[in-house]
Amino acid sequence: TRSVILMSGKNNKVNNGSPVIFNNILLGYINEVGNTSSRLISITDSMVKVPAFIVEKDIKIIISGNNDRYLEILNIDDLSLIKEGDKVFTSGDGNKFPENLFIGTVRKKLNGDLIIEPPLNINSLNYVYILDWSLKNRGIDIKPDPIFYD
Repeated sequence: TRSVILMSGKNNKVNNGSPVIFNNILLGYINEVGNTSSRLISITDSMVKVPAFIVEKDIKIIISGNNDRYLEILNIDDLSLIKEGDKVFTSGDGNKFPENLFIGTVRKKLNGDLIIEPPLNINSLNYVYILDWSLKNRGIDIKPDPIFYD
């Protein structure tokens, strides 16, 4: 697991599943919450999948961590549409993350494969922003069925 312990928890109104950002850059999300601490799972973790898009080309993709410092593109058949240097942002699809958060830049590996390079290493940061992404604070006034939501 690619994770970091944050010194904020339930006492600071941190919720499980909350997106974590720094300067409008998506770092990951809160996966566990204690009273005074929480665990941030990085977008580079292999269990994390993020709906994303490339703005200049209006291409929607799904990206995944690979437990390395880069991200992989999962669901596009024609990689020729994507070029090195393209900027990748969250699409907002699935409502897990807000839209238009910067994820990274497309890079080409020596073997020609395309990857996405996040602009930051979470271990080099002293503070992050934990977004309140609860239904109520997003203006969604429904009571979710506990069968489908935590």
